[in-house]
Amino acid sequence: MALHACVNCEHYRSRAQVRCDQFGTEQVLDGAASNKCDAFKFRHALTGEASAAADSNPMGGGSASMDDDPQRPDGRDGWEKLFGESSQ
Repeated sequence: MALHACVNCEHYRSRAQVRCDQFGTEQVLDGAASNKCDAFKFRHALTGEASAAADSNPMGGGSASMDDDPQRPDGRDGWEKLFGESSQ
């Protein structure tokens, strides 16, 4: 993927019908391809909307994992609360 591409731009919106939020920019069909858009502004990983972490995490961006939350039970605890102790 090229560095000067829509997916690396602060104005890129991956879930919008019109991917660029800058009025008057030319539509680019391949957002991962290199282009020469004058409105390009390099996206910062922590504030960018479409960084790899944000796209893969349905709870939003950020670097903290859900495993780091001491209040969130793991899957086994939830299963046992719903269905009782497993007989293994």
